[in-house]
Amino acid sequence: MTNYQSPKVKLQDSSTPGKNPLQSFAQFVHLVLDMDLTLGFWNLTLNMVAADLELESSERRMEQSQTIMAGVLTISDKGAQGLREDESGRAVVQLLEAKGYMVAKRGIVPDESDQIAQTLQSWADDEHLALIITSGGTGLTPRDVTPQATMRVIDYEVPGMAEAMRAESLKKTPHAMLSRAVAGVRGTCLIINLPGSPRGARENLEAVLPALDHGLAKLLGDPSDCAT
Repeated sequence: MTNYQSPKVKLQDSSTPGKNPLQSFAQFVHLVLDMDLTLGFWNLTLNMVAADLELESSERRMEQSQTIMAGVLTISDKGAQGLREDESGRAVVQLLEAKGYMVAKRGIVPDESDQIAQTLQSWADDEHLALIITSGGTGLTPRDVTPQATMRVIDYEVPGMAEAMRAESLKKTPHAMLSRAVAGVRGTCLIINLPGSPRGARENLEAVLPALDHGLAKLLGDPSDCAT
């Protein structure tokens, strides 16, 4: 008797002839995962590029639109009476303009605390100056009231600037330790006291100039890392 053997039947994927269904499904899963990873990579890359472009655009707008507007206020009884030429104010203006600042306001007031404070407040709040430099009234005489007037209007001090100015001046004269000059911020305006002599005003301003641009940029909203 002859043994009958049934023919071997090879199962095939009806949708794709010659392929195992499990193999086709695995390939499909790998394809989806590959596409997802690729899309994720490009999405991350595009986001990073967009962030870089936005930061560059913000910095460019800041550079183009924010010319630093400054004011120079000389505090002197004799200067306010027209009995003394404002040499210190002129020296400060020349140095600021040489560094690219625009001196939008310049004035002379007597050594009167109320007048000093009112001028500083007006220039910061109404004129929207980013920087105010005062000259004079930082010593120990009864009429030297610039630091007191400045403290009345600022929101907080920037002590490092006053310390740097005194440290630099001490290299030239021991009298520098008698200076009571302060630096501080009102709103987005930086106010710095300088001594009344033309040489002292120039030397003190030069001491803080290296940090001035960075400090003003921060007050104006620069988001970059301070460590860079």
